[in-house]
Amino acid sequence: MEVMISVFLVSIGLLAALSLLSSGLSELMSSRDQVTASLLAQEGTELVRNMRDANWTRGKSSFYSFPTYATGCVIDYKFSPFSNLCPATRSADGAQLRKNSDGFYELSATGTTSTRFFRRIDLSLTVPRIIDSIVVWNGKTSDVFSDVTNPTTFALIKSKCNAANKCAYAEDILSNWGE
Repeated sequence: MEVMISVFLVSIGLLAALSLLSSGLSELMSSRDQVTASLLAQEGTELVRNMRDANWTRGKSSFYSFPTYATGCVIDYKFSPFSNLCPATRSADGAQLRKNSDGFYELSATGTTSTRFFRRIDLSLTVPRIIDSIVVWNGKTSDVFSDVTNPTTFALIKSKCNAANKCAYAEDILSNWGE
């Protein structure tokens, strides 16, 4: 009888330890995704900033070829054709980011691995010039993005953008640098 009680108590202890381990790993993976999404959102604003700076170094106005207002724009670190930043066929959900063999996230489907991250860039280039970069993961795009054609709904999108909705965003205000 004592052996059965001992086995029962050890089993309960092992189940509790496994349960803690499982929930700890789940939280670790969730934290990893939150950090990755936050960094990808920050990268989005920095890439738009780099485009502005590249215009200036080429002798053009800072916001040459930028739309005045656009939502659902896409960009990655290889991006060069400024006219395609906000293509007419853009998606409200943004574009899926894919991981290349070097570990970088990009838009290209060639030689890359699918990820759970989607990024979209929203531009409002009337003064103040605001760049918002939003990253969602695990298929939560519809929980965050609503009517993206209406600029007044963007505040609602940002209010829904949180860890519970698997969303991260970064915002930057740009000036006419160097002019």
